[in-house]
Amino acid sequence: MNRRSMSLPEKLLLLLFAAALLLPLISLFLFSFFGSWGKNSLLPGSPTLSGFRTFFARDFGTAIRSTAFSLLVSLATLIISVPAARALLSLRASTRHRLETVLYLPMLLPPVSVSMGIHKVFLRMGLTGTGAVFLLHMYFALPYVFSLVFSCYASWGMEHETAARNLGARFFPAFFRVHLPIYAQGYKNAFFMGFLISYSQYFVNFYLGSWRDVNFAMILAPLISGSNRNIASVYTLMYLLLGSLVLLVCSFERKKGQKRGGTHAGT
Repeated sequence: MNRRSMSLPEKLLLLLFAAALLLPLISLFLFSFFGSWGKNSLLPGSPTLSGFRTFFARDFGTAIRSTAFSLLVSLATLIISVPAARALLSLRASTRHRLETVLYLPMLLPPVSVSMGIHKVFLRMGLTGTGAVFLLHMYFALPYVFSLVFSCYASWGMEHETAARNLGARFFPAFFRVHLPIYAQGYKNAFFMGFLISYSQYFVNFYLGSWRDVNFAMILAPLISGSNRNIASVYTLMYLLLGSLVLLVCSFERKKGQKRGGTHAGT
């Protein structure tokens, strides 16, 4: 297949797009290692690692707990979404469309309104702290995770697993040996999306959580609005780094699956 070479306007647009993405990251990186940069100075001031020392001494544990919490939320949401999507796919088209509308409603609802509205219900149920925060994180992540899982089923169908069951395979062998290799990439994408939704939550933890539920986003928000650019840049850089590590792990697993021929295209 012949590839068309890019025209000059396309190259310029690509460069502008890359610059728009990279320049803020370069600025963030510079301010993470330099304490100041005067407006009349061509180069930044003396290098410093004080921001990194502050992060690892004070908030490294919170960052790791926050990341682990979001990973658990995403995993629980994915586990719920898989049977829900399978059940929805088996319904009639008219019923399925009506239920899809209800399932996607949390995408339109602001976290502030939902958190304040559900808070009284949780208090009457005796559900507070980490349990309430975990459920609300799942509530906001569920429509995104479910949408990605269901789109995989709608695009690729369930014929392979059905054929395995018709040939005598039991449910779990058919699920793990036939179903998972086909939909593994879709599940990884859904998992990462659920992680991002949970990882970036601020108001839910702030409003419903206790001191045990302080997450990375809660620490980062006041630092960004502060006057210490070095501290704010270091924390933002570490926030991006932890999220990127999860993305890299998902990408690495995807490539391993492709090499094993476990994708749908390979089947």
